[in-house]
Amino acid sequence: MTQVLLFLILCVALFFLSRKTIHTCFYFFSRFLKHPQAAYRMIALLYFPGTAIHEMSHLVMAMILNLKVRDITLIPKVRGNTLKLGTVTYEKRDVVRGLMVGIAPFFAALFAFWLIDAFKLLYINYWSGALFSYIVFTISSTMFSSKQDLIDLVYVIPIIVVIGVVLFVLKIDVKSFLVIFDVNLMSQFFSVVNSFLIFSLLLNGGMIVVLKLILRVQR
Repeated sequence: MTQVLLFLILCVALFFLSRKTIHTCFYFFSRFLKHPQAAYRMIALLYFPGTAIHEMSHLVMAMILNLKVRDITLIPKVRGNTLKLGTVTYEKRDVVRGLMVGIAPFFAALFAFWLIDAFKLLYINYWSGALFSYIVFTISSTMFSSKQDLIDLVYVIPIIVVIGVVLFVLKIDVKSFLVIFDVNLMSQFFSVVNSFLIFSLLLNGGMIVVLKLILRVQR
């Protein structure tokens, strides 16, 4: 339970800090490149591995759920003050499948963290450590779903509430359904994921500090 709570706190912290990092990167690139579009391209290039995994997870989940994919792009688009690094357009048939496609990048990121830990890819050698540290940074910074991805969540929450009320009224013991989960295994999984989230928080924080120091020196 402690690891799950820590997981939620770290996710919220990383959500806001990663966006602060992107904002700082944009200001940094704009300062030196003297053109907003050039800054957008640099940010798109910097976060490309994470963007590719994010959009591919949307694509794969849509295909698994038999939803027709109309278009996929990894070219960044600017909408107002928001930078959209990539998009996947697919047909929406129902709320449940729409939500599953929307949250796919989040679980894809958790799976990627598990793979990196399982194969100890951060510890093979210096170059492998540097490469996969960068990959962890980009994946964790792009793992969160956009407002458009989560639009179906508005409909799912009432459904969950209704199910909860029904279970309470009928006095159905939910705990009996949870015995299939290995508590120790789940705790170990969240412990691994949390270590990656903390690592990513440190990377984001360090990047913000370094970029701001460079900007201050160049004034």
